[in-house]
Amino acid sequence: MTTAKRLAAAALCFIAIVVLAGCNVAQVNPERDREQVIARVNNVEIKKGLIVDFTNAVKANYITAKEGDPDYKSQFTGLEMNITDGLIQTEVIKQYCSEYGVTGLSDEEAQAVEEQFQNEFEQAEQVAIQQLKDGGNENPSQEDIQKTVDSGLAAMGYTRETYKAYLEDIKFVEKAKNAIKATVTEVSDSEIQDF
Repeated sequence: MTTAKRLAAAALCFIAIVVLAGCNVAQVNPERDREQVIARVNNVEIKKGLIVDFTNAVKANYITAKEGDPDYKSQFTGLEMNITDGLIQTEVIKQYCSEYGVTGLSDEEAQAVEEQFQNEFEQAEQVAIQQLKDGGNENPSQEDIQKTVDSGLAAMGYTRETYKAYLEDIKFVEKAKNAIKATVTEVSDSEIQDF
């Protein structure tokens, strides 16, 4: 099967999955619905709980950044569907990237992710210290700082481990996309017209 046919087949599968996923996918009854399968990419299930966690993370970040904006809710229109689409696309890329020679992160890429992770947590600790001081704790303990950082992560649907895995996924998908793009042949305007 040629690369073009494989990409076309993947695109058709993606469209079918999105159509079957439906709208309003992130309305959750926590006791019952978190395990509901919204999409399946080969044997990998994308569950409603994961979509809700990502949606809450985006909303938490947005609300913090835009607090007081009277029409911030309108910015969330279609958010659940966009997140679902992104999760499906990421999974398709992860499953087919080995065909393009991408099987994991190199040691250098893994180190870059680790450095990013450490830098982000150092920044988060500085923010936590300021929040604690603003709340009246002039000399916050390391335990208080870590609890504040972890609480912020939890509000976005993450633990330290899941956040690091998220950063690794971003790096891996970026690497896979670059490998796939490197195989694409540019098509001239005349070739398009001839087609």
